[in-house]
Formats: sequence, C-alpha cells, structure tokens
Amino acid sequence: DGKGKSLHLISSATMQAELESLLPGLYTGTAEGMGQLQSLRARFMAQPDAPLQAKTLIQGSTNQYVLWFSITIFEDMLRTHAWETLPFAVQTEFRDFFFSYIIASYKNLPPFVANKLAKVYVDIGKADWPHAFPSFLPNVIQALQTPACAAVGVYLITLISEEFITSQRDDVPAARRRDLRANLSGHLPVIVGQLAQIMDALFTQNTRKIESATPNEEATYTSGFDGASLSLAQSCLSCMHQLFTWIPLAEILVPSGLPLTTLFHYMQLTDPQAEALSVAALTCVNEILARNYVPRDFQDFLVLVFRQIFGLLTKLTTGAGGRSTAFIERFTEFASLFVTNHLKRVENNPLFPMMDFLVLFFKFTFMQGSLDGFLACLDIWGTFLDYLIEQWHHTQEKTGTLVLPEGAEPWARYKAGMMAMATELLGKTMWAHNHAQLASLGSDETDSELDSFVTGSQRIMGKVAELFPAAVLEMAYPILASNVEKFCTVHQLLAAPGTQEQMQTMMCTIKDTAQLLRLFGLLAEHFVMDFDGKFAAATSLVTVLCNLGTYAVTNQLAQRGPELLAVQCELLGTLRAFTQWLSLAVFHPIPQEQTTKILADIFTIITNLLQMPATPNVALTAAGTLLQSLTASVRPPMMLSLVQVLTLVDRTHDIC
Repeated sequence: DGKGKSLHLISSATMQAELESLLPGLYTGTAEGMGQLQSLRARFMAQPDAPLQAKTLIQGSTNQYVLWFSITIFEDMLRTHAWETLPFAVQTEFRDFFFSYIIASYKNLPPFVANKLAKVYVDIGKADWPHAFPSFLPNVIQALQTPACAAVGVYLITLISEEFITSQRDDVPAARRRDLRANLSGHLPVIVGQLAQIMDALFTQNTRKIESATPNEEATYTSGFDGASLSLAQSCLSCMHQLFTWIPLAEILVPSGLPLTTLFHYMQLTDPQAEALSVAALTCVNEILARNYVPRDFQDFLVLVFRQIFGLLTKLTTGAGGRSTAFIERFTEFASLFVTNHLKRVENNPLFPMMDFLVLFFKFTFMQGSLDGFLACLDIWGTFLDYLIEQWHHTQEKTGTLVLPEGAEPWARYKAGMMAMATELLGKTMWAHNHAQLASLGSDETDSELDSFVTGSQRIMGKVAELFPAAVLEMAYPILASNVEKFCTVHQLLAAPGTQEQMQTMMCTIKDTAQLLRLFGLLAEHFVMDFDGKFAAATSLVTVLCNLGTYAVTNQLAQRGPELLAVQCELLGTLRAFTQWLSLAVFHPIPQEQTTKILADIFTIITNLLQMPATPNVALTAAGTLLQSLTASVRPPMMLSLVQVLTLVDRTHDIC
C-alpha cells in the first residue's frame, strides 16, 4: 500500500524514480492523498540526511512533483526551526546552492515550482540575513543588475518586501521585523534606482514617440513589447508599487525624481498591448500621492505632476488616445489625491493654472461613462469647494461679517466656473432635460443609483451655494416656480388622461418638482444667513411652497401614487427646513398679515393631511415632524389665535 511503499522508497537507491511514480497520485487534493503525503514527508524528514537527499533530488529531477516535494522539505525545516540545528557550513552550502539553482533554472521551471523555490530562499534570508547570511541581499541586487537575471531579481525583491515588511503573518517577531526593515532601508535607493533603470531600458527598446511634447504635456508613445519585455515591465511596476507602500519616500525620491519620471513615461502608453503598464504606472504614482509625499525640491515635483495631470486631462477630454475604464478610474484617483493633498500648496501658485485645470476637469466630469466615475469626480469637486468654504469661514472670523460685497470674495474668480457647474448639475438631475440617463439608473431600492446621482449632484450645488448663495438662488428659483406652475395642472390629467407624450411630460414635471423641493430644502439656511437681504425672496419662495401644499392637499395628491406622494413629502420636508427662517420672520417688522397667512397656510396643510382619510403613513410622519418643528422652534406668538391651530387642538383625539 501507499504507506509501505513510502517506507521502502526512503531507504531505496531508486528514490527519485519511485518518488516520480508515487507523488502524482498523492497531489490530488483528496483527504486520503494529503494524509499519505504528510506521512511521507514526516518519514522523509526523520532521516538524518534528509536535507542532503532533498538537495540531491532538486539537482537530479525535472519532475515538478518531486521538485515541489523536495523544496517543501526545506520550507518545513525553516518553519519548525530545524534549519537552525544544521552546522553553519551545511547552511552555507544550501544557501549557495539555492541561489545558484534559482539563477540557472528559474526560467525553465514551472511557475509554481520557481516561485516556491524563490520563497524558500527569501525565507532563509528572513531567518539569517544579515549576520549569518551577509551575501543574501547583495546576491539579489546583483541578479537585479544583470539583464539575463533581471526577472528573477525583480521577483525576489518583491518577495523580500512582502515577507520582510508587509506580511500580516506573525511568523516573525516584531523586533526581528524592525531589524529587517532597518537593514533593508539602507539598500532601497539602489533597489528603486535599478528598477527604474530596467524600466527605462525596456521603454527605450520597445516604444516610439507618436506626438511631440507641448510645454504642458508629455508626448504620447506607442509600444511593441514582446512577451518577455512586457512581463518584466509589469513585474517591475508591481514591485515598485509594493515598495512604495512602506518605504520612506522622501529618502528615495530625491532630487532627480527618477522613478517619477519613469512612471510618467509609462503612463503615456496608449495602445491596447501596453494598457496594463500605463494603469500599473498610474497606480504607483497614486500610492506616492496617497502618502502625501512632499519632497525637498517641491517646486520641481509640483511642475512634474502638473504636466502629467494637465496633459492627461487634455487628452482624455479631447478623445486623443482612447483609454480603458481602468485607466480612467486610476486617473480620477490621481486627480483626487492631488487635489486632496496638494490643493493648498498650488491654488495660488503661478506655475499651476488652476482655472485651466478646472475647465478641463469640468469636461472630464461630465464625460464619465459610469455612475461611480461621475460620483468620484463630484467628490473631487466637493474637496475643492470645501477648501474654498474653509477660506470663507476664516474670512468670516477675521472680518466678523456673514456676507461680503459681491465680487469682493477671495474666491470670486471661480464664480463663473462654479455657477456653470451648478447649472449643469441642476440640468443633469432634471427629468425634463436628462430623461434617458435618469431612467437608466436603478431606482428600486433605498440608496439607489438614482438617489446617489441626485443626492451627489445636489450636495455639490449646496456647496456652491455656500459661496455664491445669491447667484444659485437666482438660477434655481425660476426653475422651481416654473415647475410648480406646471405641476398645479396635474389634476386635469388625473381627471382626464391625455396623450402618452402629455403624460410623460407631466411625470417628468412631477419628479422634477420633488427633486427641486429637496434642493431648496438644502438651500434654506442661506435665507437665514442673509436674513434681511433675502427676506423678500424667501417670503416669495415660502408663499410658493404654501400654495403648492394647499393645491396638493386640496386634490388629495398624496393618495394618488408614489410620485405624487414623493412631492407631498418633499414639500413638507422643505417647509420644515424653513422653520429657522420662520422663527425669525414672525418677529420681522412687516405687516404681520403676511407672516400670519404663511403660518395659517402651513397649519392648514398639516391639519388636512392629518384628518384626511387614507393618508399614507410616510406623509403623516412628515406632517407630524413639521408640526413638531413649528411648535418647538418657531412658536409664533399668534399661533394659538389661528383657527387652524385651534381646530387641530380640538380634533386631536379624532386624529390620534
């Protein structure tokens, strides 16, 4: 049986042949096969000369199962610390053998065997370097510097980074890992520089320029990488990314910025064959930016990065050199990291034309082909606007004023661009203007694609309004008023349905009205900040809202379908957003009849909804929440004299 044969082969002079016959039947993944394999390995390792026999098998066999089995003998010795019991001379012999064998055979071995071999060699280094094995890293660097062995060297460096530094396994004590990191750090400039040299050589050999560079952008290249060159370049980029996750960047990327220049070259590759290289290069750059790298020669770094971001934006927005979705996603991350980490440093720098960048990024935002890409761009706009809003808050603290004269704001130069953004976003969220895209977004679940699209867009509009409230309100109010006017004819189509086109147009109006109400709920705070200056506009707006609410309850629209119910609920929510303004308005020195009528209308809307039979629970909840806000926050002096309030109090028992 299998166990008997195992005992026989271990003592047999024909060990290699019998292993080659036996092992394929054990590496089956079955429980029985694995059990016999473990028994065989244990019996093999019990021999006094097991390491030597394993070495002999590695030297003499080309069978992948025998090679794997023999290599794992050394792996088990390292794991169980049996390696430490070997005489130093024997350890040295095995170390030298492993490195020589890797260099000579790596390309000819099955990949899984070659990688296991490299892993065991790195594990030996992890245990013995630098004191007992000082030649370990110099050997690897020498391989990296030798063209014929570069692929092996790159893979070993990647393994060293993973096993020495980034691995989450607890197989190395923390003190030993710190020691490995400290010893490895001194060699990093040579390692990173050599990786860049390999990549530069590959780039020179396998690419040609197809565009001349302009002052603000890099040239574009086409490539003709063969399989080996493509694989080596990809391995270099993967290794470099692995290193960039932990190395002290400021010590490595000095002053020439050699790796950055190399990476930027690879980012310019546009042909499908090299697409993976351009994405990998951009991933490396993103890792650098994510760590908020600020070199001593920051001005040169700034210019270098700007040329890339500006040049790539120009090409992406003009359609030059088609790019994959993966590249566009990485570029969006690139822009996000740059804006997040370096905006404060470059916003007023004459070497970085911010306005030109924003114009290009505006185009890039609205050419996104996916919702995730669009929302990622909106997040970048949000970061930029938050920076401007923070400046505004500092200005408020210094000047003690809530409102600055028109055009006197430090961010006034961005007004045209930000208003273009707000206007475009408003149009994108309007069913009447963007029906096809909005209809294509999922809307069946909570936090749906449609909700994300509208909420994300309105969030940015709200931030623009913090900086330019009057301009945003002036832009958005006529659209709301127009939609409300159209909406207030919906009862006619409910009574006598029109053509399919008329019904679709009205459905767009209904949905747009709901979304506009939500937007004005976000904007309500701006009527409070400049209360006197916007009092007349706010009064007109709240009057429009009251008229809409009266129309809705009169025609019992909350019971006429989910879209009309949404309008009813958004209206109540928007009125609730204006309760802070109402709390100030009740004490404003104007004819009190106007404020009294507004409050009377609101209480009438609430009362009718609460008393109306079959009012959906969501509308009842919204009405009750609005009532609570009015009584707790506004508390108008005339409230208890309003007939509507007295009626509500009298009918409390019936309503409940």
